[in-house]
Amino acid sequence: MTAALKAAKAGAVRRIRTVTLMPGQINLLVQVRDLIGGDDLQALADNIASMGLLQLPGVAELTLSQLRPFLKRHNAAWGQSYTAASMTAGIDKLYLVGCFGHRRILAHKLLWESGCTDCNDEFGPQTEPGECWARHPETLDPNGMEVRVTRNLSWVEAMLRQSAENTYVPPPPEREAKLWEQLWADLKAANSRLTIKQFAAKVGRPPAIVSERLRFQRLPEEVRIFVERGHIKWGIAVELLRLPPARFGPQQVIFWMQYAFSRRMTVKQFHKVINGQLGNQEDVLDSMFVFDSDATRREVLDAAIRGIPLSTLAMEHRALFDQLRAIEGGILGDNAAALHHPEVVAALGTAKAAHAAIARVSRSRPPRRRLSAASA
Repeated sequence: MTAALKAAKAGAVRRIRTVTLMPGQINLLVQVRDLIGGDDLQALADNIASMGLLQLPGVAELTLSQLRPFLKRHNAAWGQSYTAASMTAGIDKLYLVGCFGHRRILAHKLLWESGCTDCNDEFGPQTEPGECWARHPETLDPNGMEVRVTRNLSWVEAMLRQSAENTYVPPPPEREAKLWEQLWADLKAANSRLTIKQFAAKVGRPPAIVSERLRFQRLPEEVRIFVERGHIKWGIAVELLRLPPARFGPQQVIFWMQYAFSRRMTVKQFHKVINGQLGNQEDVLDSMFVFDSDATRREVLDAAIRGIPLSTLAMEHRALFDQLRAIEGGILGDNAAALHHPEVVAALGTAKAAHAAIARVSRSRPPRRRLSAASA
């Protein structure tokens, strides 16, 4: 006899159904995903108000005799002290306990109690629960939210389901950026009055995150390719977004990307470099070419050995040349006096030598073995 038949014979057949509940009817306990509040939760609530619920949460329906061992195991796992008396009982003294979709339930509760961002901006903070909810009949059922309710779910099964759901890994930000750029263009073409905030509600993310992704798509293609291929971290690209386009052209942005890559800089280190470019007096010299010629040449050759295409080296060559002309042209404004510092004078000579080395590598296309010997 199979396990299913044994369970059926014992009267423990699982029953799954879809019901409509108000968020307050569901008991929510501490669960594996503890970072569930803040802007992300508001973004999810705004998305539900705009687009509706895309995936139903799961709720376990437990009798009192099932609830007590469930809470005992749950308290032991998470160091809590829930009791049956602290739980809200439903019809026939059945207890509805959130099993998975915890954030979706909390987002509905947030909509009911506080409202979505658009409603609060247009009508002000709601004075009574449910005011915002009533303004979205096309996406929010006036009778509540749909959930999947399962009877005869053991505490082990409930925790396993919760654990399985939290294996979700968010997509890389550069892939989100590519998708959102297309969606934004299409929606903006259909509605010229569409705002970033409204678009963010449709994709379910905070406006600041959406704006950052869309701005990333305006960086030079070479930078985006380096991020996609894992040559530089996303945080490096975010630092490059701080460079004002009016002062830093595409080639200069590419140069600083290559600078971070060739020196294997952390985001924290590169943040200091960008501060220097933006005029932070303490970081000006750190953002210049302060290195010795041998080390510079090794970095250039090492980049070639790691398989960086010759076209990329040529691109770096042009970017470096443009950067040298900019520095020598004295476009540093108030920091132009730094050009006379002995270290900077020496660095400029070193940078010119690096520029010549890159040009030679680009022209000669030396074999890998020869490059390795040269870098030694």
